[in-house]
Amino acid sequence: MIKYWDEVNAVYTEYFGEHKPARGIIPNGEFHKGFQVAFDVIAAQ
Repeated sequence: MIKYWDEVNAVYTEYFGEHKPARGIIPNGEFHKGFQVAFDVIAAQ
């Protein structure tokens, strides 16, 4: 949920530091099964 934006952003900043990959945010209500945050990830090794 968008109300958790500050907490999610704090963890994101802690993990990535000054190099922050692009991301998209879609405000929403609660997901099915009680989930409150969803992530789409593209990773390369």
